[in-house]
Amino acid sequence: DGTSPDGIAMSQILTSPEEDARRYGSVIAVDRSAAIMAVGRQHAGGHDPAGNRVSNAGSVDIFKQSESTKRWELIATLSAPSDILKPNLNYGSGIAVHKLYGRDELYLLVGASGGAISIIYRLDTINLDWTEEAILRPDEALTSEHDFGTRHGVALVEDVAFVACAPREVVFVYRRRYDGGTSHWDLYQKLH
Repeated sequence: DGTSPDGIAMSQILTSPEEDARRYGSVIAVDRSAAIMAVGRQHAGGHDPAGNRVSNAGSVDIFKQSESTKRWELIATLSAPSDILKPNLNYGSGIAVHKLYGRDELYLLVGASGGAISIIYRLDTINLDWTEEAILRPDEALTSEHDFGTRHGVALVEDVAFVACAPREVVFVYRRRYDGGTSHWDLYQKLH
């Protein structure tokens, strides 16, 4: 921790235990306007509902930058929902975070390449609580080898989510719509 030569406050973020720290920080997304950073831990172990260890389940650490100290503080660790948890899910293999323009809403897109899915979360900015809003799936059968939702393959722009599948040379575009006050994310277009 300290200050760089140009006066910018810096802090080092450490994780433990060692096994869960493998490749920590290989996937990072930051929304500067919200002072939120997400760090993927795609190789982190997890536990299924019965308490059994699940290898490479993955997780995502969420940090908020303090306005006063400019230090990053861990506010949440997200794990895959239990109904999709499996070995080599690699939850956190791709991450995008975005604060919507003119609204007090923040969204997080988390890829789980081992399950060929991506999950969208919404942040309650008052309680700093994350709520799962949608699980995005492609409209075709994909496996972990297709890299659906890996790093550099997910993006959020306002109410649109982009999830790439490089081996298939396609980008899936999902758009949020409202129906009776409830939001839904639907596959809108495929770019190839």
